[in-house]
This record gives sequence, C-alpha cells and structure tokens, in this order.
Amino acid sequence: MSNVVFPEGMIVDDYDDDGFALSGSRVLLYYGAADTSVCLATTTVAELLNACRV
Repeated sequence: MSNVVFPEGMIVDDYDDDGFALSGSRVLLYYGAADTSVCLATTTVAELLNACRV
C-alpha cells in the first residue's frame, strides 16, 4: 500500500486563554514512515484546517 501516513503524535505551540489552539499556531506532527522511521512535519493550525476542506 503506498501513500499511507501513520500519525503518531502532535504538539501545538500556542493556545488562547480558553485552551484552544490559535489559527497561526505552529503544529509539530510526528508520523511513522515505512515501518522503520519516525518523521516530523511542521505546519500551522490554519494550514491543517484548509487541507481538510479540500
């Protein structure tokens, strides 16, 4: 199976006073690759939300 990503964990840098992630917050997304590696992708909350809308 190709083009499969297994998310392993996510860290969001910045939150508002109510504990919600800010749109421009940096997101660190750890994922498994080829059953042999753990990789790190960086993005923002806004970019993730936009990708989900496509």
